[in-house]
Amino acid sequence: MEQSPIADLRRKRADLFEAPGFWRTTLEDIAEAASAVENGAASIIGKSAGGRDILSFSYGAFEPQTPTATISSAMASDRPQAFFDPADCTGPPWSFYFQTFFHHASGAVPLLFELPHGIRECYYPLERIIDIGLTAIESWL
Repeated sequence: MEQSPIADLRRKRADLFEAPGFWRTTLEDIAEAASAVENGAASIIGKSAGGRDILSFSYGAFEPQTPTATISSAMASDRPQAFFDPADCTGPPWSFYFQTFFHHASGAVPLLFELPHGIRECYYPLERIIDIGLTAIESWL
């Protein structure tokens, strides 16, 4: 039986399949990163089905909105105001993105964005991107 190209590459270049040292790859790493938040606040907002803490990161006061669509629908239709009204935003918007697939995280990379002048003036360029890579979460969420 012929070996797959990926298996052959893994044998020859195992380093390509290892996460860089700066990526957070364990639940302990994530907790440590959350405890180091300086500009905002990290809090536990619940538990996953697997009993893991669900973290929330907040920056500034909560600004209540009255959405008429989900964020996915609003952005896909190029009508972000259906999810949030830029006129009601008083500070720079932040978004925390974490991709999960069904009941586990797979190759997920959460991103935290801060826009320099708020959503009213522009979407880009991004002033700062904080990238915390999660590639080897120890167990199912």
